[in-house]
Amino acid sequence: NVDLVCLDRNDYLKYGQLSTIKNQMDVCSGAVVFAFSYLHVYDGEVHKYMSEPDREIKRACTYPSPWIQIETAFANSLELPTLVIA
Repeated sequence: NVDLVCLDRNDYLKYGQLSTIKNQMDVCSGAVVFAFSYLHVYDGEVHKYMSEPDREIKRACTYPSPWIQIETAFANSLELPTLVIA
């Protein structure tokens, strides 16, 4: 007996996206967060003009959307069991 609550891009208002997530999670007993690939870095540098260890070289890296941190933080604050699928 599982009812799914899915938020699609069109479900979010222009403003108040965080309220949309919290209101949906308030009625849930668990969360599954999908960490789809969002940013692909083929060759790049973080803090290019700084010295080691602050400077980082990134090659062939893939990162999920920053929203995964917000969604999992809401689930954590509501003490929901959470499954993150990367």
